[in-house]
Amino acid sequence: ILALPEISVSRRAVGALLKFKPGLPILARAHTDWDRDTLLLAGAIHAVQPEAEGGLQLVRHAIMHLDLPRERVEAYLETLYTRDFPDILQQRHYDALRAQALRAREFLVATDSPWAGCPLARSGIRERTGCTVSAIRRRNGELVINPAGEERLEPGDSFIATGTGEQLDALERIAGHRGPLPLRPYEALQAEALRAREFVTTESSPWAGRSLAESGIREETGCTVSALRRKDGEFVINPAGDERLEPGDAFIATGSREQLDALAALAMKGGSQ
Repeated sequence: ILALPEISVSRRAVGALLKFKPGLPILARAHTDWDRDTLLLAGAIHAVQPEAEGGLQLVRHAIMHLDLPRERVEAYLETLYTRDFPDILQQRHYDALRAQALRAREFLVATDSPWAGCPLARSGIRERTGCTVSAIRRRNGELVINPAGEERLEPGDSFIATGTGEQLDALERIAGHRGPLPLRPYEALQAEALRAREFVTTESSPWAGRSLAESGIREETGCTVSALRRKDGEFVINPAGDERLEPGDAFIATGSREQLDALAALAMKGGSQ
């Protein structure tokens, strides 16, 4: 059982414990969804959020005081406590993440980099490797989250690319001696507000049945869809624009807190989760 106050320390502790004893079942405490995802990806078998568990107990006690039919109350309370049961048992989402390895690496833009001076849309990074550039760190320290295609990669900048291990290896081969940098993935991305959330597509979602290119997610919120989890369990890393969002599918969106809040508001209009 791991209950440390800092996520960066907890993540390193999970890695150290598994290195010392591979297969060790680790139960960890997490304060946020980001912390939970980080610890599960690091190898913990489960991450408990005390605030969420406490919230469920408050809801349970509040509902019990409402004048509602007992069978409705019991049915609803059961959904509160069993909604994550399939994932806890099967770990579908996190096993898929580990197996297909949605990872991040940081690359420096040198004066002789193949993409120096190029806008992202003309850099060939996506087309040649399948990687997505999730953030650009300007040499003056400015961080651009989910940069648009016209953003230029200038010498002295660095960029954070996400993709599978194979995709990032392909990008590293193109970069040659210019990358990757020793990335501090979770600490850096969390501190600088690049976050991730999962959304479920329902029949009434504004993007249901549409391709990513038609969904308006990027244009209306600034978020990037980094992965799809199909209702049959298939996992698609860095999906192309022609991938469709069907009811029952889930997707992982990355962006700043404000961008993700905008996507959540858009989702609520159509009844998405």
